[in-house]
Amino acid sequence: MSFNLKSAIGAIAPTLATMLGGPLAGAAVGALTNAFGLKATGDQNSDLDQITKVVQDGKMTPEMIASVRAADQKHAEIIGQQGIDLQKLNAAHEESLASTEAADRASARHREEVIKDATPARLAYLIIVGFFVIAITEIIGMTIYPEKVALISQPAWLLIGTIFGYLANESKQAAAYYFGDTAGNKSKDATIDKALNSPD
Repeated sequence: MSFNLKSAIGAIAPTLATMLGGPLAGAAVGALTNAFGLKATGDQNSDLDQITKVVQDGKMTPEMIASVRAADQKHAEIIGQQGIDLQKLNAAHEESLASTEAADRASARHREEVIKDATPARLAYLIIVGFFVIAITEIIGMTIYPEKVALISQPAWLLIGTIFGYLANESKQAAAYYFGDTAGNKSKDATIDKALNSPD
């Protein structure tokens, strides 16, 4: 099971945890970096990795927890004073991202239709076929030739896993390009549900 930083932080800093899931994530990461006494790198993902490592490794001291709670209270007060609804803000942000992704796919499809470029289709076939070839090869190897599979070195498995993960992700993107993606609709439904059920 992958580590969920939002859930872990949410136990002591619910406001900052909620901010991590939306357009105010940068402010939350900055506040947590400060509270943990970490050196900001200037890159949000790198700072997030530092924070995650501290929490995941169980290295949060009582002083850190107190600082995180103080930062959370400060941000909660600022957000309350400005009348910001974090849940609605995050939902709107997710809807905007989904709409942008859908528009990008529509634009790419339109370009392909206009210039009759077969390259995207060929790449999509190559990626999807490659994904299934590696998946089937791994299954056959592990079930029929386990002794030979056991001889594969750790670095080789790391490389295979990296390639397989890349192809799995790109196959998903290729399928979404040609067959559509329900992510936008799901995000839209979630946004409507939150708007209807959240208090004014």
